[in-house]
Parts: sequence; structure tokens; C-alpha cells
Amino acid sequence: MSVTNGDGVIHGPGSTRHLGVTGLYSDGVQRNITAQALGTLYSSSNDGIATVTTAGVVTGRAPGIATIVVRNADVTTSISVTVLEAPVANCLQVRLNDYNLFVLEDYKQGIDVGGRIAAGGSIFLKDFRVGWKLPDTDTDNILVAGINLNLNNGTVWGDARYGGQLIPQGTLSIQRGSASRGTPVDFAARGAALRTLSTRLAALPVQGTTTVESWGGILLRGTHPKVNVFWVEAESFTNATLLSVEAPVNSLAIINVRGTSARFSNFGHVFSGGIDESGILFNFPQATSLTAFDYGFYGTVLAPNAHVSFNAGSWVGGMYARSLAGNAVGHINRLRDTDICQ
Repeated sequence: MSVTNGDGVIHGPGSTRHLGVTGLYSDGVQRNITAQALGTLYSSSNDGIATVTTAGVVTGRAPGIATIVVRNADVTTSISVTVLEAPVANCLQVRLNDYNLFVLEDYKQGIDVGGRIAAGGSIFLKDFRVGWKLPDTDTDNILVAGINLNLNNGTVWGDARYGGQLIPQGTLSIQRGSASRGTPVDFAARGAALRTLSTRLAALPVQGTTTVESWGGILLRGTHPKVNVFWVEAESFTNATLLSVEAPVNSLAIINVRGTSARFSNFGHVFSGGIDESGILFNFPQATSLTAFDYGFYGTVLAPNAHVSFNAGSWVGGMYARSLAGNAVGHINRLRDTDICQ
């Protein structure tokens, strides 16, 4: 059993870090066992220094050192966390793992999203499932619409909230929760924060190499143990045949994509060096239009100004955009919390 995203430093009281836990099973396969529902329990040696929730979220409470103990069945491991006196002023906190899908305007033509959805406008779902991959105890605000919820034949696993109306059609089932009027998300504030984050990520100095091959390969290589930053022209993805990312285990690869529009279709990914989709962040600071078809994003997408059209594909991580239309499927894979301090 191993703990990821536990790099040992929390930058001040109130700062948080989401732990990830993987277990190596007898069949040789590593599986994500972060959730309490999968038997993982967390405790802190000193709640006055750092607390930890049942979901593995560590929060700094006061300067000092605490040990976070992680148990699953008869296996136990631990990490040491140091809480600094105050957040470093020029640290950029990357926290993009609270939603499977978050859009500032409408979400249309949706079908299956394993985790949470929030849309500042209206949501239109048909023959759908939402939230079924979350633990049974994780039911708050699973589906949130700033305006109307238009739900046609499907199931929500948790609470559904809407600012306007609930418009049901066909058979609608709400498991582990209920539907009620309310707007628990400040979309204006979150939108401003996402745009600021995208801009600041784009301003980071390049830390790694980008090679675009004539045969369509986009090869990214970084060696920094914590953060590697790449720039790729949007047009390079139009005829791409492969995206290869090489970076160390537990690091974050920021793929800044330059251009006002981008298209992704029918090419694969290769990860090496230890990194996986929990450490991949696609950032589109300039894009107002993003199109994907027959494609899978392995990592989290940050495109706060972009209207996204996404069909016949999926994303494995978070999708944060201006709007989304299409039948792409969302799978949970939380982006690793990272503090970028310069």
C-alpha cells in the first residue's frame, strides 16, 4: 500500500492536501483504495497540527509536524507532514479535484459522469448516470445546476440541486439523496478563480522539453521531481497520432496549449517515468473553442473560457470549462494537489 500526493509540506494553517492511496493486489494490479468505502482509514498523531478526514483530506491547523497514519485491513503505512507558519506568498495552489465536471454555463447532451457535476447554467441529461462511482457516504451536491435541471431517464446517486426548475421526463431515480431548490455553488467566484489559475499556470517558466515529430508524435519529457511545464501549439494536436509524457512519479505535468481553438481526435497516450493521469493537467488559457471526437483525455482539463464540444469519447480526471455539449463519458481520477512555490 502506498500514499500519493503526500509530499510532506503544507503551506500554512488552513491549507489542504488530498491524499491518494493505492494497493497492490495478489493479481499484480494496483488499485485506487483512497475511499473509506474500500476499507481505508485515516488518523492523525496530532489534530492540533493537522487533521485528516475520512476521505483523506489533510488540513493544516498550526505550525508543526504530525504523522498521518493510513490503514486498510492489516496493512498500515504513514507519512509525515510539516505545516509551515503561513502560506508562502508566491505559492500557486493547484486544487482541481472536487468535480468530475464543472462548467460555468450549460451542460448539454450529457449521459454518464461518475463523479460530481456542477453547471452555472442549465443541465440537460438523457439516459444518464451521475455520481455512481462515488462512495456511498459521499452524497452532498452531486448534481448542481445554477438554472434548470432537465433530466430524462436516468439516475443520480446523491443530492441534486437547482436554482430554477427541476424538469423531469421519463423515469428519474435519485438514490442516496433528494432533489431540492438551491444554489450551493458561487459560480461567479469560482469562474474568476479558475481563470486566474489558468493565467498563472500559463505564466510559469518552461520546465521540460517538447518535441513535435513529423509523423504526428508529441513527445513531452520532464525530469523535475515535482512540477514540469510544457507549451504545445494547439494546431499540433490536429494531426497528432500520439501524446507521450515522460515525468517522475508523483510529479505534475502542466501542458499549456497555445491557441484560441483546439481539436483532439483519435490518438493515444503513453505515460512513462512514473507519472500517470493523476499528474496530468491540460491548460487552455487562450482557448474559446475546444472540440474532441473519438478521443480520451487522460488527465484534468482546465479551459475556463472555452465552449467544449466532446462526443464519442471520455475524460479520466476533471473537466473545468465554460460549457460542455456532447455525450463524452466522465471517469473519476483526481488530479494530485500541488503547491508551486517560486
